[in-house]
Amino acid sequence: MGSTSLVGRGGAIVSTINADSATSFNTTTVTEKTLQDVIYDGPSSQWVAAGGFSTIMTSPDGRNWTPRSLTGVDDGYGGIGTNGSGVIVVAGTDFNFRPTRALVRVSTDGAQTWSLPAGIPAGFAGFTGFNSIAYGNGHFVAVGNGGNIYYSTNNGASWTAGVSNTTVNLFHVAYGNGNFVAVGPNCTVLSSANGETFTAATTVPIVTTSGFTISLIGVSYLPVSQTWVVVGANGNLLTAT
Repeated sequence: MGSTSLVGRGGAIVSTINADSATSFNTTTVTEKTLQDVIYDGPSSQWVAAGGFSTIMTSPDGRNWTPRSLTGVDDGYGGIGTNGSGVIVVAGTDFNFRPTRALVRVSTDGAQTWSLPAGIPAGFAGFTGFNSIAYGNGHFVAVGNGGNIYYSTNNGASWTAGVSNTTVNLFHVAYGNGNFVAVGPNCTVLSSANGETFTAATTVPIVTTSGFTISLIGVSYLPVSQTWVVVGANGNLLTAT
């Protein structure tokens, strides 16, 4: 028993009050901006969603949402993560610069206010942005374009470049069962126990009828079944235990 929420284009949020059976859904449009990611933050007892145009929304129940968007900045958030102890981090792209660069912002008051880290790595200016972020094993880990991975071991105050051993764009990252898993194009799956150095996992490439290997765009760990689930283009799924 419990609620869950999904986010998407045009500010759409799909929620259910029974995550176990998920037979009844409520769809709400809360903003015209695209929402990219959503998490539940236990310390503030609310859902927090993030997306384009500096958009941040909060909700106590997954159905009624309040804007918390930043003003005076031009950000695009690809992912949001929480350490479960009061720290929330959004990761994405800073459009205030040309060319654009990677960005993280940190909140310690339940998504009410957000700040930049005191020490922003020079490497953030070397690629166009982050697409996803996850927390586990004392690490916030953000993944982005060009195979860039950065991690923080002090709740987002400072960031260090990780090793991905790839140059492809990384679309999503998740933590579960003691490991981080990141996914990308051409059936790319990377794994890491420490969130700092990633290596390629063994996968079975899914090839379309046109001869293209599909992109993997989402990953999640299901603790009940102890299974990793990877979502790919054209409705394809991969699982691993």
